Amino acid sequence: MSIHEVFTTPGPVALEVDLDHGQVVVVAAAQATTSVDVTGPHADDFSVEHRGDGVRVAPPKWRGWGFGRHTVRVGVPDGSSVRARCGSAGIDLEGELGEVTLKCGSGGVHCARAADLMFESGSGTIEIGHVEKLQGKSGSGSVHIGRLTGEGQVATGSGSIHLDRVVGSLDAKSGSGKLRITSASGDIRCRNGSGAIGIDVIWRGRADLRTTSGRVRLGIEEGKPVWADVSSVSGTVRSTLPPVGEPGPGQDHVELHVHTVSASISLDPAPKGLQDDTEPARPYDAPRGPDRAAAFAPIPTEQAVELSAQDS
Repeated sequence: MSIHEVFTTPGPVALEVDLDHGQVVVVAAAQATTSVDVTGPHADDFSVEHRGDGVRVAPPKWRGWGFGRHTVRVGVPDGSSVRARCGSAGIDLEGELGEVTLKCGSGGVHCARAADLMFESGSGTIEIGHVEKLQGKSGSGSVHIGRLTGEGQVATGSGSIHLDRVVGSLDAKSGSGKLRITSASGDIRCRNGSGAIGIDVIWRGRADLRTTSGRVRLGIEEGKPVWADVSSVSGTVRSTLPPVGEPGPGQDHVELHVHTVSASISLDPAPKGLQDDTEPARPYDAPRGPDRAAAFAPIPTEQAVELSAQDS
């Protein structure tokens, strides 16, 4: 069984797709048509509607157990929006899309590029290549973002969160999932319970990180001035960063606010070979701390922290 429809759509369309089981594939390209193909045991019972700039694909209301798996393939013009509701069906979005809204259960999601993406997922894996604005929630499924250039908010229960590059700003939360960022040149705010937080390199901006028992590992570009507010109630604090001093006028710097209850905190020079995203230098601002001179003093090493604790 199959359905094949082609509509003339000279501009971006608003696509809606409902699918419980199977696979949704949407491909955006430079074209003036929208094509819809549905295959599966009950494909002929699906409805395909085209009204104005909207296209909707949905299964019949009478579907139940044994309805079977179906594949929905849609080709749309570049910049189209997608709204998909899927149970265990997987979602594969290719090309340049505009606004994307996804609600899924256990199905995995792959999105190559979107201007604005919102998702809610239960246990499926979320993979996004490039996104400007992001808002997402996941239960136990992992989230992997290639590049975030605008504002992003991501929360998981136990699923891990990994971003390759953060050029914009990120607010990430997890109960027990690991949070990892490969390269950050924007403002970062992370909250975690027992999961670890790791940032391979921070080029500039503010990082506000808090965990209960999850360890924190940060890499800072070598030679970059750092303003640090770092503490742990019962964990250790270790730094191998060399003293640099205050930043000069117009010079980038890193502002750290890192606090844990029982977890260790480590600050080290970033690994060699990582590339910075080209961004203009931010205007020089004095740190928000009460003592500007002390703010850029060398961060205590683990040995210094332990000696201080013995003296008290």
